Amino acid sequence: MVRLRCLVLVLLLLAGVAPASAQGVITLAADEWCPYNCASDSAAPGYMVELARKAFEPLGIEVRYEVLNWARAVSDARSGAFTGVIGASEADAEGFVFPRVAQGMDDSHFFIRKGYAWTFDGLDSLRNQRVGIIRDYSYGEALDAYFQEVGEGDYVQFASGDNGVETNLKKLVAERIDVVIANRYVFEYLIKELGMQEQVESAGPQDDPTPVYIAFSPAEPRAAEYAERLSLATQSMRASGELTALLAKYGLHDWE
Repeated sequence: MVRLRCLVLVLLLLAGVAPASAQGVITLAADEWCPYNCASDSAAPGYMVELARKAFEPLGIEVRYEVLNWARAVSDARSGAFTGVIGASEADAEGFVFPRVAQGMDDSHFFIRKGYAWTFDGLDSLRNQRVGIIRDYSYGEALDAYFQEVGEGDYVQFASGDNGVETNLKKLVAERIDVVIANRYVFEYLIKELGMQEQVESAGPQDDPTPVYIAFSPAEPRAAEYAERLSLATQSMRASGELTALLAKYGLHDWE
């Protein structure tokens, strides 16, 4: 750990980024999206939360993490109430400052009840299906346009709250919706936690995986500095093997 901290400091100095003062505090927010970010009071708060703490706390910056619904997390961070959000794609948080190195990948799949006879075959194949999504998430340009066209109702149902993923899973099992679009790692983690492996299955990937990040508020004066620090720390943790060990704690592998 001492060697890693020294390496991070050297990389920051080489990049022209000075260490922050011991008084620094970063506040990050998101809805629960375990294993990326989990319950805030857990000993395993999510690998992105732990990654942020390993990146910033050796430099004297405290990292605080709060769970709240995604729409509010982005809105409040945009106004400067939080330093940033966890698990954002570039489409999720337009105008935010993103690290040049991703902190993970979003591998979204279509999930159905086990044995339900449906596969995705273009947008028309969704038109007679009740689809569960999360308010203010981005699902890619084509699907976002489709959901906007159809509007909220029986066939497009939005989940809100601190844990919209769990809401959609329970609605799927209860046959209140037919299809859920969700990150594969998040949904499979939750299915395992709730013992629902025999009730739900993937109907295949939505598209190619998308990079996700800890993104910093456009209202934060040090956003670019924080983003660069996080990029450097992610790189150094990958080189040292610490990132591999952290991901293994959550049953994951390096996305690169």
